[in-house]
Amino acid sequence: MVKIILITFIFSQTFIYANDNANVTCQRIHEIKDDTGFVKTTSSFIDTIKSIFKSHYAKVHSQKVMVDDNKIVSLDNYGEKSYIFLFKPNIKEHEYQTALSYVEQEQNKLETLQDNLKELYNTKSISECVSIYNQYPVTEKEFNETSKKIKSNKIVYDMQAYQQASKQIDKVASRVGLSQSWYKVHKLDINLLRKKLIDPQTKNIVIVAHSDANGMIRDSSGRIISKNVFKDLSPSIQSITFYNCFSEKTRRAYNIEEILKNSKSIYKNRSFYSVGDTSIKDETPVIAFGRYLKTVDSHITRQSRSNTREEIVSSVNSYKIRNCHIALESNDINRTFVFYLNNKFIGQVEYGQKSYSFPCTYLKEINKLRITNNTFDKAEDNIYINIDTKEYEVIDEKPYFFKDSLDSKTYTFVYESP
Repeated sequence: MVKIILITFIFSQTFIYANDNANVTCQRIHEIKDDTGFVKTTSSFIDTIKSIFKSHYAKVHSQKVMVDDNKIVSLDNYGEKSYIFLFKPNIKEHEYQTALSYVEQEQNKLETLQDNLKELYNTKSISECVSIYNQYPVTEKEFNETSKKIKSNKIVYDMQAYQQASKQIDKVASRVGLSQSWYKVHKLDINLLRKKLIDPQTKNIVIVAHSDANGMIRDSSGRIISKNVFKDLSPSIQSITFYNCFSEKTRRAYNIEEILKNSKSIYKNRSFYSVGDTSIKDETPVIAFGRYLKTVDSHITRQSRSNTREEIVSSVNSYKIRNCHIALESNDINRTFVFYLNNKFIGQVEYGQKSYSFPCTYLKEINKLRITNNTFDKAEDNIYINIDTKEYEVIDEKPYFFKDSLDSKTYTFVYESP
């Protein structure tokens, strides 16, 4: 008799506890679902609902730019390729698998909780949510604790955010359909981004990235992408889109609107799109990018239809793009530095990469190649400048010191036009 009473008591307490969880969780879900405002929160449970399910979590800011008439040019053999640069952590597969092994159990658990949360979110009322709760159990506390364990492992968190965003892009393209033909670039690399920005075959670029509290975007290796990367755009560029946290600060830091307005263009109308959180928290998770791609795609498509290219008349200058290539080589895998030619950004020296492209118009008769964060401090570390297979001799070398430390070196050489 005692056993029966004890079992009955335990069962009833468990039922009451589960029922309480159902009521509390379902009320929370529908409160967040019906809320049209924004509050600062540290809850992954709330953030997940807002970032994955709620359409008002982030906003697409559209800034139309009217290009000055004296910047309009005609361009032969231009293309209409559109690229999405995705932030993917620059780590080796075995490093990711090692990191994943520490949180794999929590990851599987979180995936189940996310699926359950989605089912509960899709209910039309609290009572309907409660009625199916036992099939799809999840509590805010359990969700937050599990998510925290995974987020603390940044390698896993960033990699899986990239994977999810990539899958969402494919899903949107196949199920909803996109007007533009988008090419996914599975690494946000400074040099490759720069290459596409000056390529006459490029029309639209979307950058999905992380940024710091000042709005500065970071590449897949964690390096800040300088504003100089976006200068001297190809005239074929119609739009640039940023998707990142601290979007308002990013807009101010990079001022892409002015760059689009003041650089040569085959279009009278260009656009800058910024997708970001409008709340106090100002966070825009990479994982949620897919839901905004269709909106961005639609904006760009409408612009393309209304954006008539300037008629090629005598008053419009014909613009020829010819890219030169400079060869610089680092023998040290640990070195990181960027270089400029006559104060024009060229690229970031990468171990194993030997050639870097740039517009030939950067070249003058007397040229100055400046390398920042330079570590050429050994006698055998001479620099060799090779442009389009022709080697040029350095005629002068000057160090530049900033706050008593070596900031950069400038190498002067004479260029002979072919």
